Amino acid sequence: MGVSYTVLNEILNIKCTVSVEFALCVEAVLGLEAEMLLNMQSKYNMQTARTDKTLMQQINRIDSVI
Repeated sequence: MGVSYTVLNEILNIKCTVSVEFALCVEAVLGLEAEMLLNMQSKYNMQTARTDKTLMQQINRIDSVI
């Protein structure tokens, strides 16, 4: 796949995010759709961000323009 053991290990242990390049490599090797992997990463990122109290406080201070 051309990905080092370290990079693969970090992705599997959630220490590193799934990049477009990595998702495309997985797609080529395993046939899993790259978009599925990237969507999973995006959902994880959103979930993590929503649990960040500092970020949520900042968002709550933003006035709606609607």
